[in-house]
Amino acid sequence: MFITSADYKVQVEKIIQENHSIDIAVAFWGKGAEKLFANSDIPIRILCNLTSGGTNPAPIEKLRNKEIFKNIEIKHLDDLHAKVLVGDKSAIVGSANISTNGLNIEEGEFNGWQEAGFVTHDVVELKKMRQWFEQQWARGGGVNENLLEQARINWAKRREGRIGLPGEATSVLEMKPEALSDKKIFLALWSKSVSDEATAANIERHDNRIAQLGAASTPPPYFFEGWDEAPGEILLGQSIISVYVGLKGRVRVDGAYKVVDDKHSSTIGTKLHICDTLNKLEEHPFGKKQKLELEARIRKYATQLKTGATSVLIPLEDFVARYCA
Repeated sequence: MFITSADYKVQVEKIIQENHSIDIAVAFWGKGAEKLFANSDIPIRILCNLTSGGTNPAPIEKLRNKEIFKNIEIKHLDDLHAKVLVGDKSAIVGSANISTNGLNIEEGEFNGWQEAGFVTHDVVELKKMRQWFEQQWARGGGVNENLLEQARINWAKRREGRIGLPGEATSVLEMKPEALSDKKIFLALWSKSVSDEATAANIERHDNRIAQLGAASTPPPYFFEGWDEAPGEILLGQSIISVYVGLKGRVRVDGAYKVVDDKHSSTIGTKLHICDTLNKLEEHPFGKKQKLELEARIRKYATQLKTGATSVLIPLEDFVARYCA
């Protein structure tokens, strides 16, 4: 039986329900995957790929919990790219991983890619599939904490660079909060300008660098002063949308920036977070139109955003979830 995205997850659940044991060779896994097996006590063997960056290690860690999933064994195979679920009565071979994109598991990050597969009950084909699985299972290795830690690192790198489905949003403010998760994009709301000393230090640093490089003179870069205490700490590599919020309700979005240097300045005794200007966020333009849109949203909710502090750092996913839905 041919299946598509519309019924793929239902058929996976059916495979789990109607077989007395299941072998699963599916490369990539996403958040919430463990829920598929919550009500199953049949023997299950899982073969996954933890090192390529395509698997969220969180569900694998949960499935390794023998107090909850006593019936599940897990191995890792670093060249696995298959998507096969085979039991004693039925099987699925297809394109879907047990992930957001494959089965739309990860709480609405995407509506899912267009997947397709085939369900079979043919005993001859089931035998061939089980034989193939045994060969891959024999090649697989155990899952330990070192492997999981590497999986966390690779997953984080992959998440930072991922994009959503084509045509899903035209602005970063239209993206789903789940799609912004782990992206390291923040709103920096502030009411107190940088000091004259910090401005002078930034200019001096920039001029010295220009002189060292023998380059043509350019304006000094955008920077933030301070912001070095959690939870409002600006860090290297973050993307920051800088927003001035005045006491009388004035709002001004300066722009979007990438933090490229955060050296401590001995001259003024605090950090200068030096930035490059960004014209895009998550492949979406961030220019005058987007600034005005964001200003309007912040102006509308300014009283709710006030914290009493002169600066506050808000993950963009949190802002979008609360004020852009």
